Amino acid sequence: MKKFNRILIGFSVVLAFLVMGCPGLAEAKEIVVPRDYDDIQDAIDAAVTGDKVRVLAGLYAESITMKEGVDVLGEGADVTTLVALPEGPPGPVVTTANNCTLDGFTVTGARGRPGHAIFIKDTSPRVSNCIVRDNDYAGIGVHNSKARPVLENNRIHNNGGPGIANNYGAAATIVGNEIFANTRAGIGSVGSATMVRGNRIYGNGLAGIGTISCSALVIEGNDVHDNSGVELSVLSVKGAVIEVEATIDDNTFAGSGGPPAIICENTSPSISKNIITNRGSTGIMVIAAAPHIRGNSISTDGPAGIYIKTGSAPIVENNNILGGGRRGIVGDTSLAVIQNNNILDTAVTATSPSVPGEAAPPVEEETWF
Repeated sequence: MKKFNRILIGFSVVLAFLVMGCPGLAEAKEIVVPRDYDDIQDAIDAAVTGDKVRVLAGLYAESITMKEGVDVLGEGADVTTLVALPEGPPGPVVTTANNCTLDGFTVTGARGRPGHAIFIKDTSPRVSNCIVRDNDYAGIGVHNSKARPVLENNRIHNNGGPGIANNYGAAATIVGNEIFANTRAGIGSVGSATMVRGNRIYGNGLAGIGTISCSALVIEGNDVHDNSGVELSVLSVKGAVIEVEATIDDNTFAGSGGPPAIICENTSPSISKNIITNRGSTGIMVIAAAPHIRGNSISTDGPAGIYIKTGSAPIVENNNILGGGRRGIVGDTSLAVIQNNNILDTAVTATSPSVPGEAAPPVEEETWF
């Protein structure tokens, strides 16, 4: 009994010690700029894992490198601006770290190419509620296979490259952003797995979303319209291994003529339940691919709802196609499976008509993002 009491007393002492605090177990603290430090970087350097650096409204001319486990929080992107030093070397304004959050800033002024305003390399931060604008190249650059960031509720515009570049095996989750008026693509992704959901992407200089040789792409619930190139390009380099084909569901793609709204080349995604319109051009173009195109609403006053290039073997079923002539589906359909589509051109209605070897409209080849 005495032994039990000694154990109980010892346990109580240890518990009290932990509750009251002990050396090496410091409480998380909030560091305020400019109250505690004039510079954001000095505040980050003084912080430890679990701390928050809170930045009051103002203009801060510096480039920062974040620290693992330390959140950097502005008072709001409309009132808290982080701008690169004009006399400093080219490079990013923010370099991220793992397990941290950047929230509530305007980030601007990055110079050089590539001069990503926010540079995410082999790290997995959260970037939210920021405005990323007027940088020399990409707004946000995500690189390498260890990068698993969440990019959420940002406004990314007027950058000299893509709004977001997600490359070299990175796997960004891109949710709820407004991405517009960037010189190149709204989102450009090469060799990466990307979740793109619930974004508004419009008015960019090339593609709305442009991808090359990407595995496990998920593109859902986005509003992509009036970009200067294609609205969506899903391409693959010949010979590249796509372990998991893309899923493209429940989006709205609205082109303004010129290139097709969607181009699918050398890869075979599932394209379903999208609303696709294009003024003066094709809805979906299939090149050397076998996508499953089903349950979409496609409207165009151009030459084709769906154009199939020779050598392609898509499954095309249960789509509603308005325009594109009486056939709606043109090109070489000899390898295609076409069934149960409703094709309407003014007063003419047909079900899945197709003519193998039908001549297709010429399309200018170019880099889409």
